Amino acid sequence: MPDDQPLQVLSRGRIPSLDGLRAVAILLVIKSHLTGGFYNVPIWGVGRFPLRFTLGNLGVRIFFVISGFLITTLLLREIVESGRISLKQFYIRRALRILPASYFFLLCLAITVAIGILTIPKISFLASFFYFRNYLGNDWYTGHLWSLSVEEQFYLIWPAIMVFLGNRGALIAAFCTLPLADFMRTFRPETGFETNMDALACGCILACLWGTLGRNERWQSFLRSGFFWVIPIAVLASSKLQFLGGIWLAVGTGIVNLLIAISIERFVRYHQGVAGRLLNFRAVAFVGTLSYSLYLWQQPWIVSMGGHGIWQTAPLNLILACGCAALSYTFIERPFLRLRNRLRIARSVPLIKCTDAVV
Repeated sequence: MPDDQPLQVLSRGRIPSLDGLRAVAILLVIKSHLTGGFYNVPIWGVGRFPLRFTLGNLGVRIFFVISGFLITTLLLREIVESGRISLKQFYIRRALRILPASYFFLLCLAITVAIGILTIPKISFLASFFYFRNYLGNDWYTGHLWSLSVEEQFYLIWPAIMVFLGNRGALIAAFCTLPLADFMRTFRPETGFETNMDALACGCILACLWGTLGRNERWQSFLRSGFFWVIPIAVLASSKLQFLGGIWLAVGTGIVNLLIAISIERFVRYHQGVAGRLLNFRAVAFVGTLSYSLYLWQQPWIVSMGGHGIWQTAPLNLILACGCAALSYTFIERPFLRLRNRLRIARSVPLIKCTDAVV
C-alpha cells in the first residue's frame, strides 16, 4: 500500500521546485509558439543545425506529470489528515481553481467574435466550455484548451478511483494505464485523454511511491550523482520522437513521461544545488505562479503554425500576452484562490502554498 511519505515534503507548507518546473514548462510552450508552432523549433547554435524539437509538446507533458504528482500528494495527505477523501470538496476546490480564469478567457474571446475581430466556430466554444476541446473543434484561438480538457477529465476520474478502489487499487490502475496509453497512441488522436493519461499516471505513481523511493539508497545515490543528468538531456532529445510516428512515438512518449517523473523527484528532493536554487529563484517561481494565466492568454497573441495570432509582431505580442496574463491572475485567479484557501482552512484541509498545477 502507498505510504504517507509524500506528506513530509509538505512539512513547511510548500513543495520545492514545482513552481520553477512549471515555469520551465510554460516557457517551452511559449517558445515553440513564438518560433512557429509545436513542430518548428530550430536549435540555436553555430550555423543552422538541422534538428528540430517539439518543445511545446514536451512542456505540456511536464505539466501533466506535475499535475498527477501534486493532486495525488494532496489527496494522500487528506486521507491521513481526515481519514477520507471528500469528492464534493475536491470538486469545489478544482472548480474555484480552474473555471473562473478559463471562463473569463472564453468570455473575452466571445466578445472579440461578437464585434468581428475573430472568427471562432461555435463547436469550439461549446467544447471549451464543457472541457472536451481535446476531441472537438479546430480553431487556433481555443486549440490550446485541449490540454486543460485532459486535466479536467483527470480531475473528474482520478479522485473517484482513489475513493472507490483505495490507495493500492488506484496505484495498480495507474500502472495499468502506462501500456494502455502506449497502445492507444498507435491509432488515436494525440490530444485524447486516453493518449495522455500515462503522463498524469506517472505523476500519480511518483506521489504514491515517494516514501518507498526515498528509502532506496541505491536509487537516491543515483539521483544525487552526476549520472542523473543523462535523464533531463534525454528528455530534451526525446522531443525528436514526434517526427518518428508509429510505435516509436507511442512507446517513446511513455518512456519520456517516466523520465520526466524521475526528474521531478530529483529536483523536489534535492533542491539545494545550483539547479534547485535556479528553480526556486523568486523570479522563476513567479513565472510558474503565472503559468496558468500565461497558458490561457499566450495563444491568441502569439503566431501559430498558420500565422493566425492576433498580433504577430515580436516582442509586442509577447508583452501583450504577459500583460493579459498578469491582469487575469490579479483580478480573476487570486480572488478565487483566496476563497478556495478559506474553504480549505474552514474544513482543516491541508493548504499548499505552491499553486496547483494546471496546463
